[in-house]
Amino acid sequence: MKIIEIHVYGFGKLIDFHLTNLSDFQVIYGKNEAGKSTLMAFIHSVLFGFPTKQQQDLRYEPKTHSAYGGQLVLLTEKYGKVLVERVKGKATGEVTVTMENGQIGGEELLSIVLNHLNKSMFQSIFSFNIHGLQNMNKLKGEDISRYLFAAGTIGTDSLLKAEQEIQKEMDTLFKPNGRKPVINQLLHELRSREKELNELKIYNGQYEMLKHKQLSLESERSAIQEKIEHHQRELQTVEKMINEWPLYKEKQQIMKRIDAFGTISFPANGLERMEQLTLQIRSINSRLAACEQQKKQLEQQIAQATPNPSFDEHHLSLQQLINEWSQYEQWKNDLDKYTLELETIHEQLQLLLQELHLQHIDLERVEAIDVSIKAKEQLRSLLKQYDYLSLRRESLTKQRKDKKQELIAIEHNCNHLESQLMPEETFRRLSNKQHHLEHTKVLQAEYDRVQQQIEIMKNVASSRNTSGQMTIIMMAVFLLFAGFSLVMKHYDFLILSFVACIIVGIFMMKKGGQKQLNKQLSSLSEEAEKLKEQLNSEKNVHHNAHLYEQQKELREQWKNQVLQLEHIQHQSEQLEHEWQLLHKEHQRFIEQLNQMKKEMLLDIEFPSEQLMNAFDILVDIRKHLSKTKHINVLIQQLQRQRLEWKQELEQWFERLQFKWPSNFEGILLLKKALSDHQEKKIIYRELNNKRQELDNQEHQLKLEQQSVESDMQQLMSVANAENIEDYWNKGSNFETVEKLKERLALLSIQMSEEKTKGYQSIQDIHELERKQTSLISHVKDLTHQLTVTDTDLAKIKYELKQLEEGGTFTEKLHEFHYSKSQFQDFAKKWFKLALAKQILVNMMDKFRKQRFPKVLQMAETYLSMLTNGEYVSLHLHEEEDHFFIKRQDGVLFAPNELSQATAEQLYVSLRFALVNILEDEYACPIIIDDGFVNFDSRRTENVIELLKKMSKNKQVLFFTCHQYLLPTFAEEQIITLENGKLLNSL
Repeated sequence: MKIIEIHVYGFGKLIDFHLTNLSDFQVIYGKNEAGKSTLMAFIHSVLFGFPTKQQQDLRYEPKTHSAYGGQLVLLTEKYGKVLVERVKGKATGEVTVTMENGQIGGEELLSIVLNHLNKSMFQSIFSFNIHGLQNMNKLKGEDISRYLFAAGTIGTDSLLKAEQEIQKEMDTLFKPNGRKPVINQLLHELRSREKELNELKIYNGQYEMLKHKQLSLESERSAIQEKIEHHQRELQTVEKMINEWPLYKEKQQIMKRIDAFGTISFPANGLERMEQLTLQIRSINSRLAACEQQKKQLEQQIAQATPNPSFDEHHLSLQQLINEWSQYEQWKNDLDKYTLELETIHEQLQLLLQELHLQHIDLERVEAIDVSIKAKEQLRSLLKQYDYLSLRRESLTKQRKDKKQELIAIEHNCNHLESQLMPEETFRRLSNKQHHLEHTKVLQAEYDRVQQQIEIMKNVASSRNTSGQMTIIMMAVFLLFAGFSLVMKHYDFLILSFVACIIVGIFMMKKGGQKQLNKQLSSLSEEAEKLKEQLNSEKNVHHNAHLYEQQKELREQWKNQVLQLEHIQHQSEQLEHEWQLLHKEHQRFIEQLNQMKKEMLLDIEFPSEQLMNAFDILVDIRKHLSKTKHINVLIQQLQRQRLEWKQELEQWFERLQFKWPSNFEGILLLKKALSDHQEKKIIYRELNNKRQELDNQEHQLKLEQQSVESDMQQLMSVANAENIEDYWNKGSNFETVEKLKERLALLSIQMSEEKTKGYQSIQDIHELERKQTSLISHVKDLTHQLTVTDTDLAKIKYELKQLEEGGTFTEKLHEFHYSKSQFQDFAKKWFKLALAKQILVNMMDKFRKQRFPKVLQMAETYLSMLTNGEYVSLHLHEEEDHFFIKRQDGVLFAPNELSQATAEQLYVSLRFALVNILEDEYACPIIIDDGFVNFDSRRTENVIELLKKMSKNKQVLFFTCHQYLLPTFAEEQIITLENGKLLNSL
């Protein structure tokens, strides 16, 4: 499986981050906090889910972006391209897996693609960082060996930790020779209780006999108790019948009295109803009399409250006239206000006209001035252009002046330089002399070079002469040594002497080059003499180089000043032309402004800068004139309205024949008259309404009177009574019978028909009393028998108690079974733990026998490569609990005896070997985050070479913050991160 594309929507600082075309060996470089760890955590999260809030791993939820998650594109041999997308959703996120064949699924399909690999296993085998290596710093002794053994079998020490935890928990439950573990204590207690119980079983025979007798007496007691309860129930029934005997006799008497009255026909609640109807008829008669009296008094009041009909005819008109009085006064106030405002506006208008010196001009001409927005904008634009031209004209005038001064200064410089220049013919001769001087400098440099070569060759010839003498001396010595060896027959030394003579002879042959050296020296000496003669002839020429350089510099300055003069003259001509054009344009705008002043009725000398203010003042003048006309119209309208209202008021007073003044006093009198008229109308209407109510009330009372009399006749008809007195007598008898029936019903509830039948066989109460006495006697005898039985039972229980020694046997038996149950529960728990441990041990044995030897064999190759052949092999201990590392010189080392860096290299070798062994099951990419910081430069190169070699079979993603490692990789293999952003490859 290979990751070929990474797209991060939002994850930590990575926002809309996209990596494509990831290679088999991909290096991701970035400084601290560049986003490397975030990208590595993103790969884990997409494949295996976001960490939950209860887990310690960071969730990397973006703080400045709403998107959370992203997608990976995987390339697999079995399924082809697989797109895995995980976004925010449930606790671990919502995952969508899209296969190349179009199949879409979720977590189950992703688990199939990963061959059911989980996050913990992936991180322990294929993904590791420096923290995994540094864990060995925390371990000591044999723990390091066990940790490395776990790294080579399952990639992590989780099974070892699980085995240790299970063993620790088992030890808290049981140890073969322990005292404090729970099962050991329970076993000791169970044995003690069993011993006590066996001692108590001796008394078990006598105990069983007494127990059997106890059961017999308890059965006998139960039978006696049952008989007593039966007789007591009968006694209660007889006593109850004795108590209820008077009720039975009363019921019989009431039934006889009801039969004596016979059948009585009377309406329900007839007496109460008749009494209520009698009271109602009396009340109705009294109310009718009061109603007639009220009607007489009301007629008199109506006659006095009749209103004057003359006001009704003109009521609305008069009321409107009264309501308009306040408006009449308001018109007067408005007139005063508008008059005052008109005077104020007139004063302001005079002040504005005075500001523009227009106080003596006809106002109609002012009103004819165009003060529209268009005219204002035209004036503003004209003034803006006029100001720009004025400023530009001033600027050009200043530039013209500056250029003139600059021309004068440059002309003065030119004149000064011309006065310092020598004649041209003289300068030409001085130039020729300068050329001769330069040729002399060249000859001097060549003469110096030849002299240096001559000195060098002389030194070489001298050294060769000295070495020649030494060579002759050495030849003589070696020949004497050869002769001595021949005489002494030391043939080995003789051969060495001949070899030395041959070497010295070769050196002497090379000495023949001395003649060639002398020849070259003679040639150089002749060349030096020629150069010296030429130098002597050139030095006789007199020359002044300083004067030549000074005149040359003055001529260069004069040329520059002339060029600058021509350039400034050209600029001055351009400025003059531009100033003339600007002057014409400026004059044209002055004429336009003068025309605007004329149209605004202003003097030609009026400052142009104040034209906008003058325009605004003219606008205010026009507003004041318009407002004056409007106020004059309002004043005329108010005066007309006041006159019309006053004339109408006088006409109404004359029509109504009221001699009232047409002012506020007359209005008050009219208002009071109308108010009195309205009050009379209200009183008159209320009295009429009340009279109508009395008529209705009288009619209603008469109808009620007829209804009540009809009801009374109906009641008497139902009772078959001839008159009221007969009706009351029949009613009294009916009530007596009803009360007897009510009492009979109550007795029937207390004495049901079943009970009554029980009394029918009894002649009198004495028969019940005799039966009561007999039952009391039987109960007394049975109670005596029960007391005797209880006494015997108490004696047996006491004997049993003595045998049980206060309940010891039963308690001990119960305690024994309780302890046995506790022991079995903890034993089952220990057995489950032992079984789990055995399963782990079997799994570790399987790994040790099948997987670890293969891993060990491959790890040897990797370790030898990483350590430059320093460590050559790995060997398992005989007990196979740990292993040793063999150095090149044959010395064996335990893992804890290695240096930190070498132990880490051993760990890396085991992990890489395990990855290769599991290749058929899990073809996952290797992800490493700066895992080799403790390696030296050579071993770091070795591990990188190993990674490159492994990348031929599986993808390697290598995260690093060390820039010195980058030159070891190809440029196209490197991706650079900076602050969560992707930069160009290095």
